[in-house]
Amino acid sequence: MAGRSVKVTQRKRLHWSRPSDFMFTLLGYSIGLGILWRFPYLCYRNGGGAFLVPFLLSCIVISIPLYTFEIGLGQFTQRGRLSAWDRIPVMKVFFAANLSKFVESLGFAKLSLCLGHGISKRYCFNLVNNSLHAHHGLVRYVPFQFLYNWKSPMDNMCGNLTNGNKSFHSVTITSGKLNLTSQPDANHILPQVEFWRHRVLQVSSGFDDAGLGFNSTMLPFLIFAFVSVFMVTIKGVKSSGKVVYLTVTLPYITLFVLLIRGVTLDGAWDGIKMFLYPKMEMLLKPSVWMEGISQAFYVYGLGFPGLTAFGSYNKKRADFFKQSVFIIPCGIVTSIIMGFVTFSILGNLAYTNNVEITSVIKSGPGLVFQVIPSALAQLPIPQLWSALFFLTLYFVAIDSAFGEFEALSTVVIDALPKLGSTYKRRALTNGGIALFLFSMCQIMLTGPGIYWFELMNYYGANGICLIWIVTCESLAVGWLWDARKYRHDVKMMVGRKLPRVFDYCYKFAIPVITVTVLTMYCVEWEPLTIADYVYPMWANVIGWMMSLSSILCIPIVAVVTLYKENGSLLQRWISAKTSKIDFASIHCHDNHDQISISSLSPDDGKLLEA
Repeated sequence: MAGRSVKVTQRKRLHWSRPSDFMFTLLGYSIGLGILWRFPYLCYRNGGGAFLVPFLLSCIVISIPLYTFEIGLGQFTQRGRLSAWDRIPVMKVFFAANLSKFVESLGFAKLSLCLGHGISKRYCFNLVNNSLHAHHGLVRYVPFQFLYNWKSPMDNMCGNLTNGNKSFHSVTITSGKLNLTSQPDANHILPQVEFWRHRVLQVSSGFDDAGLGFNSTMLPFLIFAFVSVFMVTIKGVKSSGKVVYLTVTLPYITLFVLLIRGVTLDGAWDGIKMFLYPKMEMLLKPSVWMEGISQAFYVYGLGFPGLTAFGSYNKKRADFFKQSVFIIPCGIVTSIIMGFVTFSILGNLAYTNNVEITSVIKSGPGLVFQVIPSALAQLPIPQLWSALFFLTLYFVAIDSAFGEFEALSTVVIDALPKLGSTYKRRALTNGGIALFLFSMCQIMLTGPGIYWFELMNYYGANGICLIWIVTCESLAVGWLWDARKYRHDVKMMVGRKLPRVFDYCYKFAIPVITVTVLTMYCVEWEPLTIADYVYPMWANVIGWMMSLSSILCIPIVAVVTLYKENGSLLQRWISAKTSKIDFASIHCHDNHDQISISSLSPDDGKLLEA
């Protein structure tokens, strides 16, 4: 490219303005709701320390090799998730598998596994909850004082905190401090649990109960959530690369404050022991291994399009392996810190109310919203920390959401380049995607919404379908690309080879571990439960249909791809796994000719090409 021209051709791709933008984006993509929201409740549901065993094993054996591969795939091809798999055309079935989810999930559970893994509705759903909590934390004098004043058709919570006739705490406010006097009852329910279920979710008793109807209170926050994501991503990586500086640093500040407060609470170490010491009988359950492995994928975004999209905006000679091995420990450490925070507070709640830790709160997607407020109420200036924490979760959700949204937008523009040819067209494309996803999210605001959410999250965005996709990805790089050839390609690109042990991980370790867990899980499958609610069989059947739509789509589309080739079966196979990418056109420019995003203005024409 001559001089300082900002013209973008079909052979050029925008890149991060500076390496720190890329690193902070990767960090923010990992340090998201997968850790702050999802990790605590899965760990609590699966026996604390027992969950850590498959999680940590997966982070080391599976996450590190595949994390480097997905970033390297995008950087090597300079393309997003869909077009990058032209390197192994037969494995473009990944996109087809994810496309099927676009029809089935309707955006509620894991749109990051549909149409190129779009933005997940669980992220936006949490954005709504965080917004509501932050709002209450800001406008009320003390955290959860509002719990004692609101009335619902179901409960009367005035004076003493009560749930029907089940008195739990007496409340006094002295010199601006909140004092709770425990009055334990065998059937007591924590006030924050009451607020979460009956005020935030307005949850019904099951699928056959409409509850209070449509939750119109949450609708403005849902709109605000989508508008936030749209505004962050409107200019692509030019704008989103800057937002992460805030969304990455703020969570760590809040986490360390909560960690210090949590471990100093009475009874905290009882909860920490549960977190650190595994129950060996729990390790015999396939569901624990399945959820532990899938959580490792969630933390780092494995199987989703984000890493490949981010890598495609990286400079061609960037040492992505060095960047990858820095992010992996950050994800593990942050997960452990969040575990300490959550379980220390659970230990305090159990100590205060003289009950077992497992009896404090029923496990479910809202665990963090029900546990953390207890510690916030015991901090100096609690209303400030309450607002700060939930605003932090809001920013973290933004961070997680715009990563998937940007990946979805990249896939759409890869398929239809004209939609991203100008700043205006890209903005309209993002707006259309956000509007569609918003409309698909309305069922989450109904009484049974949380049950639909967990059904989609468990079957459509978790467990077997995600593990299956990652298994096929490992086999693709290990055997179809050939692990040794891939390491050679990386050396030609960045000047260093990946560790030789990655060959054995791609070819043997990852497939053996994942296939074993999948087999054991299918053999000992049990119906899905949330708290005490056991899902009806028809709901589980729908869940399995969602999972199978991804699982079966991969071999079906592979067969179709082979059928469309010419020649004998062997010739068709060789042709189907032969790269269709013209690497000469991708790597023909020197590193100093890369385009700096900061040098582009919205009017400079082609922002993001296919």
